[in-house]
Amino acid sequence: MRNKIICRFVFSFLLISQQGMATVRTVSNDPAYPAQFTDIQNAIYSSNPGDTIYVQGSSNYYSYFSLSFNLTIIGPGFSPQKQDIFKAMIQPAYYVSIGAGASGSSIQGMYIPGGVQVTGFSVTLSNIQLIRNYIGGLFTSGGSLNLTNWVIQNNYFDPSGPCINMNGASVVSNWLVLNNYFRNTNGWSLAYFPSPGTSSVLIDHNLFAGNGTYYLMNFVSNFSLSNNIFFADYIDNGVNISNCTYFNNITYFLSNNTPWTNGTGNTDGGGNLVNTNPSIVDQSTVQSGIVDLNGNYQVQNASALTGASDGTAIGLYGGNASWTNARMPAFPYIFAITGSPTVPAGGTFNISINAKTGY
Repeated sequence: MRNKIICRFVFSFLLISQQGMATVRTVSNDPAYPAQFTDIQNAIYSSNPGDTIYVQGSSNYYSYFSLSFNLTIIGPGFSPQKQDIFKAMIQPAYYVSIGAGASGSSIQGMYIPGGVQVTGFSVTLSNIQLIRNYIGGLFTSGGSLNLTNWVIQNNYFDPSGPCINMNGASVVSNWLVLNNYFRNTNGWSLAYFPSPGTSSVLIDHNLFAGNGTYYLMNFVSNFSLSNNIFFADYIDNGVNISNCTYFNNITYFLSNNTPWTNGTGNTDGGGNLVNTNPSIVDQSTVQSGIVDLNGNYQVQNASALTGASDGTAIGLYGGNASWTNARMPAFPYIFAITGSPTVPAGGTFNISINAKTGY
């Protein structure tokens, strides 16, 4: 009973925080933590455009879900830093689908090892947010997709293929790809962005980590790459990267530490630290390709600490979307609840609540 009381209080806290906004629905497939729904897709079927669905962390996998209208899906984070450490995990054999009508949707704090698939033919999907998730790749299914005004921020990418593969898109424009960890050990990190068709794509403050087996990027163009760390990977040295501008990045341990010299029309925008050791705190984890969702990836190199174009650190912890709180969704959360395990008849149930902010 105590667990049920705590769970209901947590969900009530979240509901209160959303008063005056669209309807909030809750999902949990853990019998000890009951909610309104046990399945994410069933909660979606009962929702309306603009609603929010909170997904409770669980030791059980959730099934896949598909978005076909504007919804916000929020889980507890890809590595929750709180008393209840369970993630909201989608079964690895399944992917999450974003399809026609889903413009304006946001997925935050989820654990999606099967990846996120963008589906449809001649479909426009705009204002999509993927924030603070573990994602086994972002890829397309279909063709002539028009993908505009996307924010991809604070995610840990760990795919079985390319991290982001836009092979089915005809337009990719006004994208912000900010402060993500790209673990590039099974394919390219960024691949098959349409040319022509790609414009105003900012790749900023990311960490690209590989094992020297795959190209970092392939078939990309018109990127602005700033304040990133390119570590232990290969840059494609042919004609498949074009019209990209690099500034204030760190390259280290690559087969080509000056990637702007290859391809067509690429530019050294200045401020790049070539073949410079960033001295990441957990650098052995990065270099070996080990998955560590709780690793410390801050740079210690003096030049890197203030070498970004905005005066902050190059890499994950700089800019306006620091990796510091990436493990948790970006809103206040209950870190811990404690209370007496027993209450006498007619007694008072006293609890102590420790809340933190995820911003």
